[in-house]
Amino acid sequence: MDELAAVIRTKRDRDRVSRLLGLRNYRLFERCETLCTCNEKFKAILIVHRGSHQTTISRLPNAYLNSRIIVLSDRTDEKFIVDTLYAGACHYFYTHDSDRVLKARIDAALRHRLLSEDRILDVEPYVFNADIRAAYCGEQHLDLSPREFALAHYLFSNRSRVVSDVELMTSVWTLPPSSGTRRISTVVCSLKKKMGLNTQQSRWEVVRLRTQGYQVHSLSAS
Repeated sequence: MDELAAVIRTKRDRDRVSRLLGLRNYRLFERCETLCTCNEKFKAILIVHRGSHQTTISRLPNAYLNSRIIVLSDRTDEKFIVDTLYAGACHYFYTHDSDRVLKARIDAALRHRLLSEDRILDVEPYVFNADIRAAYCGEQHLDLSPREFALAHYLFSNRSRVVSDVELMTSVWTLPPSSGTRRISTVVCSLKKKMGLNTQQSRWEVVRLRTQGYQVHSLSAS
């Protein structure tokens, strides 16, 4: 089902979310308690949170934690952000960002959800099994950390295009871009070593396009 759920209290926020989601089909709920009484399954749940509201994520039943939960909030304090992510949110975006930026971030988050539904990603000689978070090169199991697996899976799923630092921070790290991007280059370096990337044996390379982002290239097509 392609329907989204949106938990929004104010008319101003409802109007803004309508602009951000465009023509997408979504069901509107004013409180998480109302969402909890609904038996529908949603592709994603978008929660607009204001500093004056109580924390809403913890009120969602476990069944909804299997959905991609996106939180838009005006809270910038680190503890609240960390608690919200640990409570089940997949993405945390600031409401003070422009409509253009927020729309791009929401689109990236929803795109990542679609990609993650492809549980087995086979890109010879690599195979990524998202169900057990395992990666293989041929028959050899690759010892990747959860973050390394998530980054490799995302880059190879999007190998037809350049993936920006902002998209990686929000879709793989589930952190605001302001958190810094040095961690991306650190994990990419580790992936190159563990996966043998950028060698003829691997058939693939990960390249950094300055000011743009990262892209996976086939060496055989070079």
